[in-house]
Amino acid sequence: MALFDDLKKKVADTTQGAVRGARDITDSARYNSLISDEQKSIANMYGQIGKYFYEHCTEQVESPLKEMCESIAASNVRIASYQLGLQQIRGMKTCANCGTEIPIAAPFCSNCGAQAAEVAPAPAAPEKAQPEKFCVNCGNRLEPGAAFCLSCGRKV
Repeated sequence: MALFDDLKKKVADTTQGAVRGARDITDSARYNSLISDEQKSIANMYGQIGKYFYEHCTEQVESPLKEMCESIAASNVRIASYQLGLQQIRGMKTCANCGTEIPIAAPFCSNCGAQAAEVAPAPAAPEKAQPEKFCVNCGNRLEPGAAFCLSCGRKV
């Protein structure tokens, strides 16, 4: 009888250990998920802060932030050009009045009825340009392919 009692106790202990282990794994996964959610929230807020700053405060900034803002403006110009190229590939253009995409040949917008502007041909698709990079330590613009920042010496 003692043998069965010992066996029964060992099975119960093993089962409880497995249940505790499973609960620990579940709790760990939940905490990791919560941490990840908070980190995503922080990254999103950083993005919103940056966007707000760019939209409202670029006139008051000095280097290196001014250079970063100028890079954003240049990127926005390139994006608009690339979007025009995509529209032309699809045979579409944007109504200047309401922003609806309409066929290139359409003389009027099907959404608002405004007269559609003629579309100038988009430039040829450019080669993929390397984005400008900035030092995370001092914000200085980095040379292409640089392993270290020329301003503060931090490893890139």
